[in-house]
Amino acid sequence: MTIFLKTLWYILNGDKMKKTIGLIIISISLGIGFTFFFLNKQNIYAKEEYMVYVFQAGAYQDFENASQKLNEVPVGVMVYDEGLYKIYLAIYKDFNLINTMVNYFKKQNIDIYLKNITISKQFFKKLNNYEKLLKRDNNEKQYDSINQQILNDYLESIKND
Repeated sequence: MTIFLKTLWYILNGDKMKKTIGLIIISISLGIGFTFFFLNKQNIYAKEEYMVYVFQAGAYQDFENASQKLNEVPVGVMVYDEGLYKIYLAIYKDFNLINTMVNYFKKQNIDIYLKNITISKQFFKKLNNYEKLLKRDNNEKQYDSINQQILNDYLESIKND
């Protein structure tokens, strides 16, 4: 602090050129300081989230009913959200894969409800990898196992939030 005050005194009591250069340096320093402060403060509160579609097979107030529904479907997880036990069957963002999964669940006579949810950036990256895998190897036999892996990763991501 003493060095800052001495420098400030030198700048203010120097000739006009020293004052001008000193004020420019102080202005730039303050600008950089405030920029870092506000950007860091903004990053603390800003959380990157992404919208995706979840395939929901039901929402129940009673845990037993939700458990029963979970046992009736080939793949799924139970999530407690907004006072309800919800059964999720799959999560996707790519519209072609969403259409594929809608048809897949229709073939299995499973009624679904498509719903938007927000996910973390970390889970979004994992979902991208799963979707690339499904697009490359579009094999119906893999749907259940990949959907279960996606759902397990989703559960892990919401535990960490």
